[in-house]
Amino acid sequence: AAATWAEAAALAQLNGNPDHAAMAYHQLATVFFQQRRLALAVATQQKAVATCPPESPGRGFMHTELAVYLALSGKLQESAESLATTIRIFLKPDGAYFFAKSVLLNQSGRPEEALSNARSAFEWLDKYDPTSGEYKVRSLTEAGRALRALGRRTEAVQAFRSAIDIAETERRHAPGLVESKISVFERQRPAYLQLVELLTERESTIPEALQVAERFKARTLLEISTGNGIELANELSAEEREREQALETRVIEGNRTLFRATGSPEQREEQLALRRPRRRVVDVDQC
Repeated sequence: AAATWAEAAALAQLNGNPDHAAMAYHQLATVFFQQRRLALAVATQQKAVATCPPESPGRGFMHTELAVYLALSGKLQESAESLATTIRIFLKPDGAYFFAKSVLLNQSGRPEEALSNARSAFEWLDKYDPTSGEYKVRSLTEAGRALRALGRRTEAVQAFRSAIDIAETERRHAPGLVESKISVFERQRPAYLQLVELLTERESTIPEALQVAERFKARTLLEISTGNGIELANELSAEEREREQALETRVIEGNRTLFRATGSPEQREEQLALRRPRRRVVDVDQC
């Protein structure tokens, strides 16, 4: 997929079509993000922003996605500046904007404000773009992260479960192509792993955490290896088999979080403290 979008961007630029080139760079950045190659995602999305014509209707969205990648990379001030550009272009915030701001606020250690923006994102999407499952999943996951940081465990579990339910609906309706299944997997993955981590914080819910992790692995690998009940294993190219193996490895890595629960309560609390975001001074008000 990465090579395809890189080729499409180069071809669009060669043909003097900056709109198409910008969209291809954006899609390429999305692939890198799904592969968790954040530095490449940031650099490629910056190229998408630079290529996108000033009058293009997609320019604001390009800045919004860049803000998300920058925030997750720890470049919080740059993320805030990108969001400020978004609001100057759009004048009025939309669901993607509220979501991006919730990511920035969560990364800045400001969970109450992050929760408010994540909820605003979901409400906006529910009202104006109800079919946007991807952003609903991402917004609920950010809400769950914020609730977890605030110590509101029951609500956090519900947020992650709601995100997973929407992702499961997407999974059932996704085309039977390996690429489509991997894309849905990447949307599900953060909510599943956050839920597993949360459930391992208490010994009483460790069995439930194991069930969630096993469900995630089984459902995902089943959908990728089969399509509409037809075995695809013999139809996969060497590259696709390699991707499938990499996907299984990522799922196994996610399951390793279960072993963190085997230590003493003091050790688990120390691990949790290390994972909690520290509040950082960022001029979020500018966006």
